[in-house]
Amino acid sequence: VCTASYDALHENTIWIAITIAVLAQKSLGGLMLKGGNRILGTIAAGLLGISVIYFVYLVNGLTYLNHPPKFIFMTLCLSVLSGILMWGSLEAPIHFYYSWIVCKLSLPLIVLIGYSGEVLLPKTALWRLLNVFIGLTIDLIVTSLVFPQSTKGAVVRRVSKVLDNLMEISDSTSSNLLRADSEAMSVHM
Repeated sequence: VCTASYDALHENTIWIAITIAVLAQKSLGGLMLKGGNRILGTIAAGLLGISVIYFVYLVNGLTYLNHPPKFIFMTLCLSVLSGILMWGSLEAPIHFYYSWIVCKLSLPLIVLIGYSGEVLLPKTALWRLLNVFIGLTIDLIVTSLVFPQSTKGAVVRRVSKVLDNLMEISDSTSSNLLRADSEAMSVHM
């Protein structure tokens, strides 16, 4: 099974393992948020990456041969987009921060794989997305079977435990105070 899946995915299974490790969460809510951000970032990187590849192809005279315009425009595009993505990750709401980082880190991987060759490789973006989906699916299965808890359930259990402890402290304190008051009253009578 492992050999067959490795061959079917054309040696791209390392990205599935990385996705599983990076997305691992104890709760389904956390996994869905992080997984959704990873998918969003990968889709954005794929779209930007394919756009850069074809823009460079266009300015290079409709060829992907190693001519100076290819190097110049690839460097310019990646530099400008990396700067924009870094700024975006700093300004993004906290819930979307991770998708900006994923996009920034995935963009060069998508664009530069096969860069030195003379053939366009836009399929890298699709492989990355497929690997993220497979990794997220495996994480969802494991999280729902091994850690079958929601964030809400975990918070409710924790708050209940804290309230129970506070109640015990309150009972102990109030019974000590009442005992001391009753002893003080009996001495004065």
